[in-house]
Amino acid sequence: MSNLSSNEKSLIFRGPPGRLLLHSSLPSVYGIDFKPDKKLSSVIGNTKSVFKFRSDNSGELKKLKVRLSPNIEPGLYHALLETQEGPITVDIDVEPRKRLTMSPVQMSLNGSPGDKVKIYVLFSNKGNVPLSIIKSDSIGIYDDDGIETAFASTYRMESKDLAEIFSNFSEKLRDGHGGLLKLRVLEGSGELKPGACRSVLIEVQLPSKLKPGHSYHGVWSLNSSEYAVTVTANK
Repeated sequence: MSNLSSNEKSLIFRGPPGRLLLHSSLPSVYGIDFKPDKKLSSVIGNTKSVFKFRSDNSGELKKLKVRLSPNIEPGLYHALLETQEGPITVDIDVEPRKRLTMSPVQMSLNGSPGDKVKIYVLFSNKGNVPLSIIKSDSIGIYDDDGIETAFASTYRMESKDLAEIFSNFSEKLRDGHGGLLKLRVLEGSGELKPGACRSVLIEVQLPSKLKPGHSYHGVWSLNSSEYAVTVTANK
């Protein structure tokens, strides 16, 4: 973090839109008015919701806070703080931020082994850079009881051979793997702009190795976000 001398009179905020941190010292000034430049004015609207400050009883500046719209474009923005001791330059360096949300927050699937299941999911881009909804993907899933079953099977063994015990435990853990869910986006793939949302139709092929009556779980990683996936295999 850089130090601000009394002659520099400048402030630097850096970070994603909702977490802009002050990267220079806070000056001691009295009376304050925030004036964004033309570029910043065109994207923030009401300045009172963007720039907040707190003063003590004497009017001396104690705290500054900058909060911009989560989908503001990354880049360098500028403003001036008009004070009784002269103008202070404010540089606001907005960094890229990826944030994709999904509704429902968990993808819950039901079907028989090998079935194709269709589900609608609402994707929302709450970051400040375009994101891509890919056309296909795959997700590994695991039996909810897989680990417990592996331990129980190992505890029941009468063998004292460590290699045999470890081999049995490893084999039972592998048995818990439910295979790969194969996802195909039927409607709604492509670029999703910041602030936009889109309903996406997804076809999911369930693995043929699922055990009827068992439940499985997995995680879908997409655009730096992760979504829980559950699968219940019909009896």
